[in-house]
Amino acid sequence: MIYASNGDREPNLPVRDLMQKNLTVYSMSLAGVPHSDRKRAQTDIAARTAMPGRILAARFPLYKTAAAHKAVEAGGKVGTVVVEPQR
Repeated sequence: MIYASNGDREPNLPVRDLMQKNLTVYSMSLAGVPHSDRKRAQTDIAARTAMPGRILAARFPLYKTAAAHKAVEAGGKVGTVVVEPQR
């Protein structure tokens, strides 16, 4: 799955390796998703991350999304970094 990339606009993919492993690459843009579907996805994600046994590395409010990205990019974390939507 490809999500939220401002990196290489024309990435090279190892197509033969993907084919040999029967892997598929999906990409998406939230701009094309209806608001009601985005809201439902946010609710589903919030419920999943709140399940018992889930390891939560950090939780950030939406306005601190950049800090959440930095936490992931720094490495060394164990668990999920969650950005919570504003209600």
